[in-house]
Amino acid sequence: MAGDIKLLIDKGRIREYEKDILTAGMCDYMFPMRFVSCAKKEQVTYDCAGYCPLSQMKDLDIRELLGIMEKVFTILSKTGDHFIPPARIMLNEDTVFYDRIRDRVRIAYVPTAGRPCGIKAGAGAFIKTMRERAPAETKKYFRRAQEALQLYNYGPADMADMLAGMKRELFICGS
Repeated sequence: MAGDIKLLIDKGRIREYEKDILTAGMCDYMFPMRFVSCAKKEQVTYDCAGYCPLSQMKDLDIRELLGIMEKVFTILSKTGDHFIPPARIMLNEDTVFYDRIRDRVRIAYVPTAGRPCGIKAGAGAFIKTMRERAPAETKKYFRRAQEALQLYNYGPADMADMLAGMKRELFICGS
């Protein structure tokens, strides 16, 4: 399990109001953060105790993968409540953390570099990464999720609902 994780980023990449929200720990779905200025850079420290980045978890089954994605989209549907646009959140196996014991997901907030590319691109790339980890016979679920995001323009809450439905489908089919 990870403890404190430190990252050096360009100063100004995280907006001042985002720092206020994230240092106060107001977002229970993102790790609390601390900031230290270092010339043109900032050292960001995340308290990740009890969680492990997905990049270090090799034995996740299909139910866990779909559950993690459902939770990520639920998080994305709530970030606007704290004035953090979902399109600014970098999603990958190093920023999404999982607590297998409590079945909880948290995100280490790292804003996308440059101009936000939109939720379709960022979340679509995350779905693709998760699909690559899935067993061959279950990749269809991830293709359906990518299609819903890209073609049907589903939002984060809709995606979370759809993924919950896929988990139910897996349970009923006994896969």
